[in-house]
Amino acid sequence: MLAVALDITKPEQVASAVHQAHERFADIDVLVNNAGYGYRAAIEEGDDAEIRALFETHFFGTVAMIKAVLPGCGLAAAARSSTSPRSGRRWTPVGSGFTTRRPKPPWKG
Repeated sequence: MLAVALDITKPEQVASAVHQAHERFADIDVLVNNAGYGYRAAIEEGDDAEIRALFETHFFGTVAMIKAVLPGCGLAAAARSSTSPRSGRRWTPVGSGFTTRRPKPPWKG
């Protein structure tokens, strides 16, 4: 086990954490991205800076971690990566960008 202080919105901390993990374990087999926090506000009341900070953590920070870790995991891991719930129910190894599309509910045919 390796505990590392990390703010995933700071590229130098991402690089340092991944480097420390490689130094300690040689390979990284699993990356669990659980960084995040809640922000409650109606869309019209939300502060733009706070919303941008939320996306920096939830989306861009997660992408930064994946991009930092995948090169050391090999092609098999890259083909299995996912950054969001899949669009629909079909998995594909390409097009791993984040999507906000939701699958059609079963009752809508």
